Amino acid sequence: MVMRLFFLSGLVAWVASLLVKKFLSDRKLKKVGTGEVSMEGRKAARELLDAAAAKKVELQERRRPFLPVREEEVTLLPKQAQSREISDVAECLLRAGLGALALRQPEVIGWRVWAVKFSISLPAFTVVVMAFALVVGKVGGTLGVGLVSLSVFLSCVALWATVAVEREAAALVVEVLERKRLFPRLAEEEAVVAAVRAMAWRRITPGVLW
Repeated sequence: MVMRLFFLSGLVAWVASLLVKKFLSDRKLKKVGTGEVSMEGRKAARELLDAAAAKKVELQERRRPFLPVREEEVTLLPKQAQSREISDVAECLLRAGLGALALRQPEVIGWRVWAVKFSISLPAFTVVVMAFALVVGKVGGTLGVGLVSLSVFLSCVALWATVAVEREAAALVVEVLERKRLFPRLAEEEAVVAAVRAMAWRRITPGVLW
């Protein structure tokens, strides 16, 4: 009975998160399209930080699975930093928004970074442990599936509890873009704004990297 409850909890949480990601992120990003804007991600992030009174925040570019956001440092993927595609620029801007927010609320940003890492590492670790335990006959299939589902449920809870942080960062980015008019054309600004808002919901399902 307990294992069935664990399984249903994990399944419901995962499906709910997947639906939210599909309707509030994936579909809106698809609607925005894959066009390009006049500014690459690196430059857009730098200009946003300067306009948001966060000039001391440094931009780094690294190829790492977990890209840190700290009080005085934001890390971008080199591919996105050099890109002019709307989705890539929006991701760089959202990360810059998180960096600007970290100057004011470093602990809050820390919780979000932890939640994203937790949502990736916990299910993966649980699957590996349960697979090994099944092979050596230490646990049954029902227990293994139940514990994996529980790890998914806990991951979803962590992401849902902290998604407001990315939404707040997105709101900060939108406010700066509309106030400072960083993009020369209104059509570019509107596309990037829509993409930034959609990106704020992208990491709502376990397993989505920074």
